[in-house]
Order: sequence, then structure tokens, then C-alpha cells
Amino acid sequence: MLLEKAEATGTNNGAVVSFLKTVDAKQFYEQHGYEVYGVLEDRPIGTNLYHLKKRLQKNV
Repeated sequence: MLLEKAEATGTNNGAVVSFLKTVDAKQFYEQHGYEVYGVLEDRPIGTNLYHLKKRLQKNV
């Protein structure tokens, strides 16, 4: 899957945490281990912008 490949590439290049933003795929990312750490309500108008993160390296 593309998300797993992107996370593996990040880990291989020293990334510790992955950050992303989404309007309509919050549940998808939560199912893949991401946590919401911020929400901009009514942005864009009529919806919410979710900021999510996931720790990629457990021992750092």
C-alpha cells in the first residue's frame, strides 16, 4: 500500500514521526495508527481540517 511505502521511506531516512492533514480521510488514517492532535473547525467552511501524527520509530 502507498501509505506503508511512504512511512517506510520516511523511517529509512531517519524520520521519527509522520504528520499529515486531512478533511475527509480522518477515519482511514486513524485505522492506520494516526492520532488527531489538532482540529481547525469550519475550515474549509462547512467542514473540519484534522491534523494527525504517527510515531514511526518506537525506540527513539
